[in-house]
Amino acid sequence: TNRLWTLPLSWSETGSKQKTLELYVYEQRMVLETDVVICDNCRVAGWNSHPVCNLTYHFIIPARKLEQLNSRTSDAVLRTTLLENQTHLLHGTLHANGFGHLLRVNGYEGGSLLLSGRQMMEVWTNLCTLLKARVVTVEDVSHKCGLPYRLLHSIAYKSTWYGKWGYSFCRGPFNISESKWKNAVNRLHSLPLSTFKSELQKHNVQFLPSLSHYEEGGKHKLKTLGDLMVQLLQKANVTL
Repeated sequence: TNRLWTLPLSWSETGSKQKTLELYVYEQRMVLETDVVICDNCRVAGWNSHPVCNLTYHFIIPARKLEQLNSRTSDAVLRTTLLENQTHLLHGTLHANGFGHLLRVNGYEGGSLLLSGRQMMEVWTNLCTLLKARVVTVEDVSHKCGLPYRLLHSIAYKSTWYGKWGYSFCRGPFNISESKWKNAVNRLHSLPLSTFKSELQKHNVQFLPSLSHYEEGGKHKLKTLGDLMVQLLQKANVTL
């Protein structure tokens, strides 16, 4: 039988009352009827050869309190309510062997009323540190301004948003190696803005008036595409 625990997470900020969120810890037994331990996230990460323990622990902060869940709730309801819910503010898993996956982080833009995405990441990072996690993966699928945020943030800062917490290149699509990815990011980050403008004009992209707005609104002269992307993200106040 799978087990469920609920833990209160409390904190207070200067001049405000104490706030509390609930952290649900769900113990899932991974063995199927065939007695084969399967984790799709491990497979995607290239960890097929890892001896995965049949116990996986899910750490979840839901968007709203789950009143209907308790120790007597059936496994089917627990799986539907906890594991298949796409609205959680935080959902991460750790296998008993120390390998894990960060599956979801939602800050203010994702419906959180109390914690930002950065604060959610601090909660997850502290959990991983306390539990001695070995390696944790994350698939960055968020979009901002109509483009993959991993692309925008990498052009601006030469790393993804998750890189602030030590996450780095793991496995690229279409057999892209880490060296190729870093080379592409560096070239885009340092691409002269004059070259970028020229390419826009060649393809008749109607972005030049907006580009002038960002150039004139900054404190420093924009020289590269990386400078422009930093300015764009700051102007748009893109925060998770």
